[in-house]
Amino acid sequence: MKTALTFASLALASLSGAAVAQTTLFEQLPILDNIISSDSSGSDENQRIADDFVFGDAVDVTSIQWWGAYTPLGTDSAGLALDDFSITIFSNGTNATGDVPDQIVFQSSASVTAVDTGDDILGLVDQFLYTATLDTPLTLNGNERYWLQVLNNTGLGAGDPPGSWGWEVAGEEPNGFFATRSGDGNWSRATAGTAALAFRINGSVVPTPGAAAVFGAAGLVAFRRRR
Repeated sequence: MKTALTFASLALASLSGAAVAQTTLFEQLPILDNIISSDSSGSDENQRIADDFVFGDAVDVTSIQWWGAYTPLGTDSAGLALDDFSITIFSNGTNATGDVPDQIVFQSSASVTAVDTGDDILGLVDQFLYTATLDTPLTLNGNERYWLQVLNNTGLGAGDPPGSWGWEVAGEEPNGFFATRSGDGNWSRATAGTAALAFRINGSVVPTPGAAAVFGAAGLVAFRRRR
């Protein structure tokens, strides 16, 4: 019996090990077509944008990545020294315009690394890939809509000419991104049409207790049959 229990424990450990393997949980890839200002001290400092995402299962998020660039022309990599990103995840709400960000479920001024991808957006400005690694995994529910906002604070709006950091788009999709002005603080569907923002969420799927129990029982049965 002691050996059988050990075998079952190893089966559970194997399942747990598979669950913690890091993988891409959600992504919308950039298309080198445009950027949307998301800079609290940029040339469009009152604009806020966010995009929605849904997981099929509960997950533990460990890192978030996104693509963007700096304007005006010539700012490029010099803007990296001005980066001061904050990341916010909202729950989903609704208003007259449809699904919109609602309550804050996560907010962090994260330490962010940036890499020049070697591509140019519209053939004009350097594209950068940014990565924020969370200090502790963030658990989010499956089949529940969330919203991601990435906001920089570069101070480029005080330049001559004024500039900004922009979040890169990833093509069109039904829900698009949403924008708000600080005058009323209300989220509404962007009037410029539908678009997706380029980002990727990494982490692991959270195993359900039922699945772990079934896996362990199956391992125990297999061991007994071999005996």
